[in-house]
Amino acid sequence: MDLHLGLLRGGWRRLLFLLAAASLLALCAAIGEFQALRAETEWRIVAFFLLLPISLALTFTCPRNGTPGVQAAGILLLALVARLALFPHPVDSNVYRYLWEGRLVREGYDPYMHIAAAPEWAGLHDAYWQGMNQKDLRTIYPPLAEWIFAAAGGVCYHPMALKAMIGAFDLGSIALLLAMLSSRSQPLRFAGFYAFNPIPLIGFGAEAHFDSLLIFFIVLALWLRERRCAAWSWAALGLAVQIKLVAVLLIPLFSRQGGWRKAWVGALVAAVPFLPYCADVGTWLVGVLHFGVASRLQWIGSFPSLASIR
Repeated sequence: MDLHLGLLRGGWRRLLFLLAAASLLALCAAIGEFQALRAETEWRIVAFFLLLPISLALTFTCPRNGTPGVQAAGILLLALVARLALFPHPVDSNVYRYLWEGRLVREGYDPYMHIAAAPEWAGLHDAYWQGMNQKDLRTIYPPLAEWIFAAAGGVCYHPMALKAMIGAFDLGSIALLLAMLSSRSQPLRFAGFYAFNPIPLIGFGAEAHFDSLLIFFIVLALWLRERRCAAWSWAALGLAVQIKLVAVLLIPLFSRQGGWRKAWVGALVAAVPFLPYCADVGTWLVGVLHFGVASRLQWIGSFPSLASIR
């Protein structure tokens, strides 16, 4: 009787997983292909909230049989196919800034010298300059991020080249999460909380925000810390800071239990890329501050009831 019930539960779990996987891929394909889901805010919200229960269903019904390697490969494969289904979705306008600033770096210019709208850049205007937003603000991206943009754009000066690179880092984060779960003897299906989450699916797989690089280096730093590779862990955290300054908030976590002894490695990794632009570090920090204030005002302005507090 117990065996029969177990087989019955296993059959229902397998069926629910297949339905959830099919629903995920169908919805991702619809988001990637249909103009209405791209252009209409209401439809985008509906698609996002449909993805949420599907992602949870996938995570909780993920097959538990097979070797850990087979389970990990299955999660990675499904995550990859879902992101490929989203690939035709137009990128966010920020990607045009990534490409254009990367072009500046490749051609030997200092991206921190002027705002994008400055007349000094007039001879470098192209379609991506036209498509970028907030041209009146200075760049907020640290040097390593700019170099990565330059490298990706050098391979192919097209938004989809950057989207492919951003997606690769996103999948790398999933692989690291699987490795961490395996080392802790935790169920590998828990990686589904990230792999099938609507935020990375839409934010990275569809719109190609470069925050996937930040997440990758943070997860890499945590994985190295668990393996007691303190110096390498701090180096990975330094790389995360070089992607987005917000990663400095993790320094107290890595300083616990004597970890501060190798903090100099992270400081060195975070500081060295600024050397070619040392004269512009202050300007860059001012740009980061201005961007944060401008984003806050833009967010408040989108809520009429809050606009008065500006």
